[in-house]
Amino acid sequence: MYTPENAIPSAGEYSLFSTCSSIPVDVREETVKQIISKSFCVDDAVKVIDGDSRGLFGHIIALREKDADLFLPLEGLISTIPLASLWKHLKIGDEVCIKSGTHKGITG
Repeated sequence: MYTPENAIPSAGEYSLFSTCSSIPVDVREETVKQIISKSFCVDDAVKVIDGDSRGLFGHIIALREKDADLFLPLEGLISTIPLASLWKHLKIGDEVCIKSGTHKGITG
């Protein structure tokens, strides 16, 4: 029997159901974290959003399926953090490329 516990939708698939009131808000929030966590690369600047290191900034030095090793410069430490607890940290002047939508492929 198929169960969807480990299925992670694409951003496009999620958008089709993101306003469905029969899906609990906490489930939708966790799904967004999982979608975001699939897009990390080594050297990405990140912010820790959950756990003991919450609020710290660092950069990814190694990636695994569900977690990443981060160098946290304020602490001078390397720490292993679940991908679902990370957000990309963009600063003014960072170059980004749009991956979907009307402006797909535009870099700026």
